Amino acid sequence: MAASLAVFGGFARHQVRRRRPGRATLVTPGLFGKRAFSGGLVLSL
Repeated sequence: MAASLAVFGGFARHQVRRRRPGRATLVTPGLFGKRAFSGGLVLSL
């Protein structure tokens, strides 16, 4: 379970870095700031 939090954090950081140069992302990084989206991800784990 602890490893999944680290992987999720790495994924979020990767998506933010991909968006900066204008490349396509899997998830819009702005969603990670929304409490409902983040809470849903945590519950799905």
